[in-house]
Amino acid sequence: MLSQQAKFTPAWTTRLMLVGAERAPSDFNDIQLQQAVARVISHPAQ
Repeated sequence: MLSQQAKFTPAWTTRLMLVGAERAPSDFNDIQLQQAVARVISHPAQ
């Protein structure tokens, strides 16, 4: 579970997605993870 307090930049999140998709594709099939990433992209930390 991603920390609610973690501050991700869109670029950092994209890199996380690319690296994660290469190393652990099954993790990115998890609905909660997809939703968490979508929230970060839609609402980047200020």
